[in-house]
Amino acid sequence: MASKPVILVVDDDLVIRRMLSDLLRASEFAVVEAVDGLGALDAARREQPDMVLLDLGLPGLDGFEVCGRLRSTPRFAETPILVLTGRDDVESIRQAFEAGATDFAVKTIAPSLIVHRIRFMLRAASVLAELRRSQARLAEAQRIARVGNWELDVRSGAFLGSAETFKLFGFGLDAGVRPLSSVRATMVEHERLDFDAELREILTSSTGRFDREFHITTSSGKARVIRLIGERENVPGGAAARVLGTAQDLTEIAESREQIKALAYYDSLTGLPNRLMFVEQVRGALSLARRRAQKVALMVVDLDNFKRINDTLGHGAGDEVLRLVGGRLRETVRLYDGIAREDELLAASSVARMGGDEFLLSVVELTSGEQAASVGRRLLEAMNEPLPLQSGPLYVSASVGISVFPDDGEDFETLLKHADVALYQAKDAGRNTFEFYDQKLNEAALQRLVLESSLRDAIVQRTLSIVLQPQVNGRTGELVGGEALLRWRHRDHGPIAPSVFVSLAERIGLASPLTMLVVNEVCQQLARWQDEGLDLVPIAINVSPQVFRDPDAVEAICRTPKSLGVSPALVTYEVTETALIDDPRRADLVLTQLRDSGHRVALDDFGTGYSSLSHLRNFGLDSLKIDRSFVRDLQASPRDASIVRAIIAMSDELGLDAVAEGVENEAQRQALLDFGCTVMQGYLFGKPGPVEEFTARLRLRMEQARAEPSPR
Repeated sequence: MASKPVILVVDDDLVIRRMLSDLLRASEFAVVEAVDGLGALDAARREQPDMVLLDLGLPGLDGFEVCGRLRSTPRFAETPILVLTGRDDVESIRQAFEAGATDFAVKTIAPSLIVHRIRFMLRAASVLAELRRSQARLAEAQRIARVGNWELDVRSGAFLGSAETFKLFGFGLDAGVRPLSSVRATMVEHERLDFDAELREILTSSTGRFDREFHITTSSGKARVIRLIGERENVPGGAAARVLGTAQDLTEIAESREQIKALAYYDSLTGLPNRLMFVEQVRGALSLARRRAQKVALMVVDLDNFKRINDTLGHGAGDEVLRLVGGRLRETVRLYDGIAREDELLAASSVARMGGDEFLLSVVELTSGEQAASVGRRLLEAMNEPLPLQSGPLYVSASVGISVFPDDGEDFETLLKHADVALYQAKDAGRNTFEFYDQKLNEAALQRLVLESSLRDAIVQRTLSIVLQPQVNGRTGELVGGEALLRWRHRDHGPIAPSVFVSLAERIGLASPLTMLVVNEVCQQLARWQDEGLDLVPIAINVSPQVFRDPDAVEAICRTPKSLGVSPALVTYEVTETALIDDPRRADLVLTQLRDSGHRVALDDFGTGYSSLSHLRNFGLDSLKIDRSFVRDLQASPRDASIVRAIIAMSDELGLDAVAEGVENEAQRQALLDFGCTVMQGYLFGKPGPVEEFTARLRLRMEQARAEPSPR
């Protein structure tokens, strides 16, 4: 059985390193980890990895230095090195490749694409290594046996070739003689002139030697790359009588070069140019447009609700969608840009894949920005046609943001930023549409981008705060618990609604850090109350579905209470049905881990999902919260009253605690008591308030308990 390829993952970020390691192990790779530059070099010497995933921003030796040192070691001269980093500026990319990186990708790339890229790079490295070994064997064979030799009679123009030489040119399998014109006829037209120039040079120069590659097409139509080496042989008196040489087939090596080029400049999933190549092409197009006083449109295309496709149909179907969409976009803009120009690095690329479900387009040689609107309309029309997936036709839509040079920016970075702003506008307009960049709307869009950055800073600097809403015994009014809720007061924009910043955190991958912030704050407060001698009540914390996919975060929230000397039973984690639906197997493991650690688990917003009964049967839960939407219409809606009564009865039968949310008036309280629900939460008993208010209620609760006469 073949051993697993060994991948060295180098990243000082624990979450990212573990995520990559788990992903690779699940994909049948052996993984070695390192957290800094020196550790990476030591692990490389010790484990001899087949490939390296390298972060740039490492403590001590940075990624550039590590890459350079690995390349200076013969053992790792050809080892694939994929730089995986948060940086995506051109200078970082240039330095990475100069240091010896094989490829470069930003950390926002989809995990499934990382695995595809790694496998492709390993295959390419294997092909390249085999080609190098073949070259060495072929060179030795040529030295000994003169395989593929040829000679040219200068006076007659007769070309004499060995059997191998004639086979390469497609002349037959036996050695023979051909006129020089037949050799020239196999070459592409512009290289025939180069061949003639080489022959003139060899006959007149002092060196009397040439070494060059030529592209030929045999009589059977097979394309080959042939390396011809020739040396002049003089007759007495110094006149050239003939030229002797060898022929070597470099077709596979040339194909390998193209593969390497593809790794550096093309997206492995769709075959489209990647961001690196696109940036080079657009900058060339902008320079040309500046000289010609023309306009260039830059478009950002983002598929609507692509995550839902991955979640429901699987990542395989998602990859198939991306390939089909890439092809459709390329066909749509073919009339507006020469995507198949011979020198692609100098041409303006029509379509590129930015990463994930986002594509970039450039439309060149425009006389007005409005011309780009017709391309935008054609893109949307193309998306309206169903995609022919293997599992069946699928309809997708896209949102498009457009910026125009020079009206909206003079350089690629500015145009891309403004196209992103236009994309936000298109999504705000209802998706499945295109929008041009509008300076008037720029401020609002930029505020959203600023809000993302501010949220990251707020989490790191712990400037968000928690408020606590009491949970009480609805019959006696006694405080029995609380729910911790996050609040954020932005220094410039004032209070930000939780619905805004929580959804923002989930969209930009900050759900786990946000949850950990609440867990730490709650556990530290419980520890302070404990030190004050207060009788404690359980505090509930909402857990984002994204946390379930983060093993490190789950382990951390399980570990935190005990690390602060707090009983885990005092922390209840509230999960939604979405967290259970996305990956039931993973959810079961996480809930088991939470309960084994001593925590309680509640199902939040119960009754609003579509498979609640199966969740109660299959997952280990302690309590469920009746959604406020049912409690709100308890008196006005007999249907809602029946649902609430059934939920309470069912929870009682299953041994679960029922907690009613959104209790705002006396009639709701009494109805819930009549149905058998005693634990309640809502404005009738207290709004979410600062920790000091909750602390005061804890003290009052303890004083009342002490004042009560002891039973006789």
